[in-house]
Amino acid sequence: MITRCVRRERLLDIGERKMWLCRGLANWLSHMAIDLLGYSLMGNHLHLVIRVRPDVVASWSGETVAKHALAILPVRGAPGLEPPSVTSAIVERYAGNSRRVAQQRERLRSPSWLFRRVKQEIARRANAEDGCAGHFWESRFTSVALLDMAATLACLVYVDLNPFRAGLVRQAATAVYTSIRHRRARAESASRSDGDAADSDLGKRLVAMPQCAPHDTSAGQAASWSLSEADYVALVNETAKVATGTGRQTVAQAWSAVRSLGIEPSVWIATMSRGGSMTGSVIGGPEARQQWCSAVGQRWAADKSGLWR
Repeated sequence: MITRCVRRERLLDIGERKMWLCRGLANWLSHMAIDLLGYSLMGNHLHLVIRVRPDVVASWSGETVAKHALAILPVRGAPGLEPPSVTSAIVERYAGNSRRVAQQRERLRSPSWLFRRVKQEIARRANAEDGCAGHFWESRFTSVALLDMAATLACLVYVDLNPFRAGLVRQAATAVYTSIRHRRARAESASRSDGDAADSDLGKRLVAMPQCAPHDTSAGQAASWSLSEADYVALVNETAKVATGTGRQTVAQAWSAVRSLGIEPSVWIATMSRGGSMTGSVIGGPEARQQWCSAVGQRWAADKSGLWR
């Protein structure tokens, strides 16, 4: 998923807006049935790699749904009134309304609601800070479905390389406001995130790399891959080196994960080196795209990543 500032201005570089956005996302994700797999926050846009978990929210009781919903979607008695304190009586009354619980169960797994509420808060605070009104964000967001393990891994690496590709850092794993920084901290110190980073709360929401493989919807369980946090960080670093022509002598040691997913290293590097690659209606291998088309009743799916020739 990607969302941009209006006119692609670098409005997020002003003040503490990146910190606001990261804290807002961390708070909302702690109450939603959405897994955070990766992210990169730039001066004028945000990339998120997420996994919606309808199975998780379906398992929540009415009381659990009420508690999560009231924490981030508070009920107000009238326009302009402050929301009441969440007491056991309010939770019980909320949980007893089956129509409202069903509505909020859907919202708590909705990327649209995640982006809508977080972006709304940032826009209001930024406009108040600038003393202006009007749009802060260019549009709602753009999303692309990731159909298989290869697509998921490619998108994660692509997103983490954003600051490096833009020339903002010399080493990809040192970039601030990116998931790769926190994965490196996990690999080196076994901590949940880089505690020195302003986005440490959001870093703690990252799903561990071995559990980032797509869920097998047909089997009703998560797929698995052997990629550890350290393996992933090494892959990102090696991709960055080869993309700049400084790591071609050691490239063969880092591509076992890429080749095992059916992607040629030369094609991988070409895709990761250019911006705007992860586009299309879906991203996935030929078999995954064929299955997706059959499931949704389409004859063809556009994958513009260039990973499969």
